[in-house]
Amino acid sequence: MNEKSVVRLIGTVPPDRFGEHLAAVCAAQRASVERSDAAGWTLDGPIDPYLLLRKLLPWTRNEGAALLFSRSERPVRAFLFDLDATLTACEFLDTLADELGLGDRIRQLTQAAMDGKTDFAANYRERLQLLAGTPVDRIDAVIARLQLTEGAERLCGALHRRGVATAIVTGGYARVGRAVQRRVGIRTLYATELEERAGALTGRPAGKLIDETEKVCALDDFCRRNGCQQADCAVVGDGANDLRMLAAAGRAVLYSALPAKPSNAMAIDRLLEFPELSAAE
Repeated sequence: MNEKSVVRLIGTVPPDRFGEHLAAVCAAQRASVERSDAAGWTLDGPIDPYLLLRKLLPWTRNEGAALLFSRSERPVRAFLFDLDATLTACEFLDTLADELGLGDRIRQLTQAAMDGKTDFAANYRERLQLLAGTPVDRIDAVIARLQLTEGAERLCGALHRRGVATAIVTGGYARVGRAVQRRVGIRTLYATELEERAGALTGRPAGKLIDETEKVCALDDFCRRNGCQQADCAVVGDGANDLRMLAAAGRAVLYSALPAKPSNAMAIDRLLEFPELSAAE
């Protein structure tokens, strides 16, 4: 890709420090970086969106910043969200595992998947096996206590008032996704169904597992259903499993409700401070 694109920053990180990091990342792709305003940079050169976002994602989660990578000037017609640690203030399987006394092992697996250090599908199936036999009513009790990310309802409400289509695209548990859908008013869900038998999890997915390839398929399907193109979409995510979907969209937002520095966590509706996103108004 040789056209100009834009990166913007929200958070407590000094922009100059981030600018140095961004310049180093772009230099590896032989792209130039020019400061455009207080917290914005223009990139010029052969940027590979996937490689750029893969390099910026760990930095974003560590610092608790939100980053926008924009390569489209089209109005935003659709927002697609990851679920865990994006719309929810937790990784659901980690929270459920804590209830079952399995927290340490499953948390380690979740972190490895988030960082892209293991194959997502194999990692997810291993976590599911550890949860085999968990009663569904116990899961529903955890879902009932689930906290949304601060600002999630405000953000979704603002988008819906503007006529922006929304969806959740997650490798996570569809049962959790449906509960969050109801709370924030999102109509469309792409998620992994888990097999249940005799009122308990079997430890296996029921059908298709939503991995990084399936997330791109979900983006394509959502565009067809809503009469828009990838360039019209903003995608929000925080894990390695989101990267291909983020890279395909006109606007990619790296945001985590669970940054490595908890004091830097920010409300998700602050994303509307990005002019390229608030222009949907």
